[in-house]
Amino acid sequence: MPVNNLEKQQLRRELLARREGFAPTQRQIWDTALQQVICATDWFQQARIVLGYYPIGSEPDLRPILTEALRLGKKVALPRCISATREMTFHFVESLEGLLPGAHGIPEPPAGAAEVPDGLLGAPTTLCLVPGIAFDQEGYRLGYGGGYYDRFLCRLAGESPHTLGICYDALLCGALPHEPHDMAVESVLSVVTELTEKRSIP
Repeated sequence: MPVNNLEKQQLRRELLARREGFAPTQRQIWDTALQQVICATDWFQQARIVLGYYPIGSEPDLRPILTEALRLGKKVALPRCISATREMTFHFVESLEGLLPGAHGIPEPPAGAAEVPDGLLGAPTTLCLVPGIAFDQEGYRLGYGGGYYDRFLCRLAGESPHTLGICYDALLCGALPHEPHDMAVESVLSVVTELTEKRSIP
């Protein structure tokens, strides 16, 4: 779908307003459904490393999944944003306590937390949970416009981790504007539809 930056900005505002309009109690129900589906997948069960995110605003809250992963003995890592380059690095955490506000006020791993090596970022036993305002049926995402996840997904090009986009059903679109260099996630998980037909998740 061709990109018109003004239209993309307007679409971002409209879809974000839609998500923020959902009642917190409804989002909690959807979050629980997402957590149950993800934990039941082979991708999660076979993962040795889970690359998660700390939810902000009205984003789906998957923190219980990260806690469960740690309980099961999996490695969990969260991103740290580098404002100067608009890139992300992932760092291992042993709990969700002790995180510190980062460049954009998002809780991040503290200084000294070990960075996930490139060889493990791209491993087939790594599961990356990718947030977004919206996703489409092809796995393309609409984020906040900073480009952090776009750059990170490009780093994974040619590698074999499982990338799973997370959104609510009302934000799973038929097609979103994207550019040739944009990288789609492997599959998208919403609530009712559970998975797009782009690629079935085990």
